[in-house]
Amino acid sequence: MFPHEISDGSRDSEEIVIAEPQAESLEEGLAQRPEGKLIYSINDRPPWYLCILLGFQHYILAFGGILAIPLILAEPLCIKENNSAKSQLISTIFFVSGLCTLLQTTIGTRLPILQGGTFTFITPTLAILALPKWRCPDQTAHAHTNGSDSTTLLLESDEVWKVRIREIQGAILVSSLLQLFLGLSGLVGLVLKFIGPLAIAPTINLIGLSLFIQAGQKSGAHWGIAALTVCLILLFSQYLSKVELPLITYKDKKWKIFQYPLFKLFSALFGMCGAWLVCFLLTYFNALPSSPSEYGYHARTDINLDAVKSAAWFYLPYPAARESNTVKQQARESNTVKQQARESNTVKQQARESNTVKQQPRESNTFKQQARECSNSHYIEGLHQSGQWGLPTVSVSSVLGMMAGVLASTMESIGDYYACARLSGAPPPPTHAINRGIAVEGVGCILAALWGSGNGTTSYSQNIAALGITRVGSRLVLQTAGLLMIILGLFGKFSAIFITIPDPVIGGMFLIMFGMVAAVGISNLQYVDLNSSRNLLILGFSTFSVQELDQLIMVLFTTHMFIGGFFGFVLDNTIPGTSSKHYCWVR
Repeated sequence: MFPHEISDGSRDSEEIVIAEPQAESLEEGLAQRPEGKLIYSINDRPPWYLCILLGFQHYILAFGGILAIPLILAEPLCIKENNSAKSQLISTIFFVSGLCTLLQTTIGTRLPILQGGTFTFITPTLAILALPKWRCPDQTAHAHTNGSDSTTLLLESDEVWKVRIREIQGAILVSSLLQLFLGLSGLVGLVLKFIGPLAIAPTINLIGLSLFIQAGQKSGAHWGIAALTVCLILLFSQYLSKVELPLITYKDKKWKIFQYPLFKLFSALFGMCGAWLVCFLLTYFNALPSSPSEYGYHARTDINLDAVKSAAWFYLPYPAARESNTVKQQARESNTVKQQARESNTVKQQARESNTVKQQPRESNTFKQQARECSNSHYIEGLHQSGQWGLPTVSVSSVLGMMAGVLASTMESIGDYYACARLSGAPPPPTHAINRGIAVEGVGCILAALWGSGNGTTSYSQNIAALGITRVGSRLVLQTAGLLMIILGLFGKFSAIFITIPDPVIGGMFLIMFGMVAAVGISNLQYVDLNSSRNLLILGFSTFSVQELDQLIMVLFTTHMFIGGFFGFVLDNTIPGTSSKHYCWVR
């Protein structure tokens, strides 16, 4: 919903409670309340077991979108084959999402709204990682020259992706200060006056369309499995959405049956699990190729089983730790005593490695120099404090690119606040509540950057829609969901299980998910007069001229002659001074 079309409220949402009789349980509420009425409004407190059940439901609804982010970033971060790193990123992003959900529901807008990773940060992140200096090195040649030293190769491969995620951390950290400033200063309302649906629609639409490249790459591993995933999700979300299954509950010494729309609520989960099960059966009966070079190999479910075996049972994401233990932590990640022993006796191996640097490909050598330059300044005798991936690095170009994602996320969240208030039985949020919510989202993005999730946080629209389906708008339920995300994010093996999902299953889920993101952007055009030639011109140019302008800007700003001449022209014509000497050569 677009916020400009909704009148502002004059009362605080925290002071108003819809006084309706509370049902003892969910099944009684479904039976007693008329259609459209809330079972639990925003300040109601359902029984603890319902809070856990409904909170887990919100966790499941959000988990697909949250899980997609580290899986998308895995390849550009150069951790495609590093299952341990993937598991740690998944744990971190779920942990931070739960923490930010608690902050938003407690001191932010105090609406029942879930916070999680955002796709608006994905596009600038991919653009940053596509720069020549952040492209992945040639691991084949690198592994060949160090084939006898697996421990050194492990440590260097860890530094390959950590130096990149530190760049993303720094960009999100600094750019999120803009969101924090907009919320604390109250300038959100001023910004909204200049950003209308014609600016929002192409922004969000192009986010979804640009991510289809990732969906196509994943789906291309086996288009049949990807198509099966899409069909299953469509089956559960559209064709079976009105089918309510009977569930049994025990209440007042009696067994009771009530109807519940399971297919509508868990369509993405059921579709993904169904395709996952098919891949498991095909793998079990050896119906899929066993050679990595054959088409369909990546649909197997036994490719990444070592990720679950090697993952720690308990993993605590942290924003700061002493770097004196960095080597030992990396050895524990490898989870073998033999590797720890090698690491403590690598003096001769390091000497041999230093003698072979000149023989390595230039690309790999360049990366090692970049990694040393970024990391050596922070390794001061093991006493410097840093995050779990190292101290974030900051560059102006990355920060400016990430600010576009921050602004898009801010505008999207404001519309979510109004929709959430309406569905949870609260009045429209006043301006100060919106400002507070945006400020807390800025704090959440800063925390996500400090923890190193590789992304920021924003409000989740699909969870807001679930409020209308379940007719449960209690704030306590969402706080319970936040606690569940924190707790489940602490179990390393639980996060590692998701790595075993085959690529084509993920690709099929991406096709549906990114299509919905693009459609949400287009939906903002309902507030635009499409009979106006002015509006059509703005929409067409901003949507379909992006690629050409992007290529033009890339060519211009990577040409040294243009940059030098441009700044010389600007400075020469803006800095005060006498013109007689400047232009004496002109006749």
